[in-house]
Amino acid sequence: MSSIYNLKIFIQTNPQQELAAKVAAYSFIRYGFNNVELIKLHDVNLLKDKFGENYLRSGRIINYDQKDLQSFTFLRFMPPKIHDDFCLVIDPDIFAVKDPSRMLEKYVNNKKSKIFCTKKNGIIRSEVIILNCKNFSLWNFNELIANIFSKKIDYNEIINFEFLDPKLIGELDENLNIWDDLNDSTILLHTTNRITQPWKEGLDIDFKYYISKYNYFKNLVRKLFGSSYNYKIFEKKYQPHPNSKVLNFVEEMFKEAYIKNAITSEEIKLSLDNKYLSKIFIERLKI
Repeated sequence: MSSIYNLKIFIQTNPQQELAAKVAAYSFIRYGFNNVELIKLHDVNLLKDKFGENYLRSGRIINYDQKDLQSFTFLRFMPPKIHDDFCLVIDPDIFAVKDPSRMLEKYVNNKKSKIFCTKKNGIIRSEVIILNCKNFSLWNFNELIANIFSKKIDYNEIINFEFLDPKLIGELDENLNIWDDLNDSTILLHTTNRITQPWKEGLDIDFKYYISKYNYFKNLVRKLFGSSYNYKIFEKKYQPHPNSKVLNFVEEMFKEAYIKNAITSEEIKLSLDNKYLSKIFIERLKI
């Protein structure tokens, strides 16, 4: 690869997150990355054909709802089908805070692994992946999707790469996947707490928490008796982001992306009309 700035960057998305994905793309483009591509759920017939079908998630039967905020997650496994070199694969809610080139170059020059991911609490995460797709054999996208929807494999087994030998997976620096926080070391910011994604504030929630009935009722009892409980389970609306630094950064990214024509007024209006984008958020931008 002649330059790390030619590295292919794939951003998975669905219609609900497409505007955010375009802002995420801009956050890399402004540092000189010139090979950024959105993988759009509705462009992938293999997955479109599965809308409404069932699969297993933590042993429970789940319906594949195209309108769910995270209906794009199967796309994480698609790049080896469409690319034959190194690439970075990220979710649509991940933004470059600093130029990631030097950090990324370290992994692209590492030939020991075909795949690199971050770990959180000892668990391999798949929302930020560096893949070497050349002569790739760790999985076949079509077979993987077929196995999911025939219930031969559980969603949780693939989403955290439990179906792979962990020795095959190299570990990425944690600063390439910082969850809902900004500090001096943050390179890639991931606004992973769905309920506080800034561009959704005040909208009706369009996702589900997949928890057991036991945990649901345990939290309900705690709520009724005034004890501490997981409030997110019962919220019906997206909430304000609690970290002002994160909120300010995301607002600045959206505003700058608009000024630089990475997103247009027509796209903003369409997202507002479809309730993919918060009017509260846009009014704060004053654009």
